[in-house]
Parts: sequence; structure tokens; C-alpha cells
Amino acid sequence: MSSGDPWTYIAARPLHNWSEWHGGELSWVKAIEIANWPALVTAIIATEALGGTFSLGYLRASWVRAVFFAILTTLQWLSAGFVVDRAIRKRRSSRSAV
Repeated sequence: MSSGDPWTYIAARPLHNWSEWHGGELSWVKAIEIANWPALVTAIIATEALGGTFSLGYLRASWVRAVFFAILTTLQWLSAGFVVDRAIRKRRSSRSAV
């Protein structure tokens, strides 16, 4: 995938290439993009299932993808927070039982 691919446009903004030639994103942005990869791929698949970039048009498809991406990343991070919170609570309860 590169920033020239139509399915990498989120809310009319292309994800930048990570190549040295184009400069790419900052390191912390790359880390967040990698962490959000499952939500991004799912948003791309959902947008394509609705008709895809070529039938919706680049701009409309990018905004549909942005809505899917916002919903999916929220669910992804809420799930991750739930798992971490549960692990912390379980660890604290096992300490207090000793």
C-alpha cells in the first residue's frame, strides 16, 4: 500500500509513504498507524463492501472510510483498555488474597 492508492485516503487525507524519499510520517505517528492497522484494514474492507472507491468516488469513499475507521478504532481501543483493566484488577485481587 502506498499513499497513492485510493484505499489509503482517510477523510480526504492520504497516509504518507514511509520511504526516505518522501519523508514519511514522524516515528510516533508510524507507531500509532501500526497499532491501528486492524481497524484500518477492516474499514477498507467495509468501504469496499459498500461499493468501493470506484463506485463511490474518491472523496465520498474516503469519508465513508473515515467514519468506519473512527468507529472501529474506538472499539479497538476500548477493547484493549478493557483487557488491560481486567488484567490489572485480576492481579490486584490475587495480591490481596495472599
